[in-house]
Amino acid sequence: MSDEALAVGTTTPANENSLGAIARRKWEAWKAGDVGVMPVVLALIIITLVFYKVTCSTTQLAGPPISRLGDAYPGAVVGVGQDPHEALAAFATTYAWRFPQVPDLAPYPASDAYGIVSAPTVVVVDGDGRVADVVESWDREGVNRASSTLAALVREEPAILSDPGDGLPAFKPG
Repeated sequence: MSDEALAVGTTTPANENSLGAIARRKWEAWKAGDVGVMPVVLALIIITLVFYKVTCSTTQLAGPPISRLGDAYPGAVVGVGQDPHEALAAFATTYAWRFPQVPDLAPYPASDAYGIVSAPTVVVVDGDGRVADVVESWDREGVNRASSTLAALVREEPAILSDPGDGLPAFKPG
């Protein structure tokens, strides 16, 4: 994925590197006949953002199920970490997060735009740029619901990310 495709920010006309602005450019290129951009268009229009902090014990606990989220919906998940790129890369390696990671550093414009108050927070954004689902903290029922929401948007079978037999608690505040 190009650096352009990894930009995270609010969607305003002044921010041409926001996900919304990039998605609009890719969509217009696809409509004009550039079929090579279609996978990127889908990944940018329907996306799940995972907001996190690498030192958060709740994010660490949620690491394996979030890895399964990225694996189940390739190209539709982006990690948005409140840490420098190097820390995000190390965290992604430790927890097998094979989806793109982008930093959201102080003053945390992406986190503020989505009203993030705890880590991790999973935000599913639909094809119209509307928030379709939000899960704060570690919440087994919520993360499985978010998986189902994303699956419906991308027309896939939902992946079960966590079940009672995996040893994780049903809920842990972030």
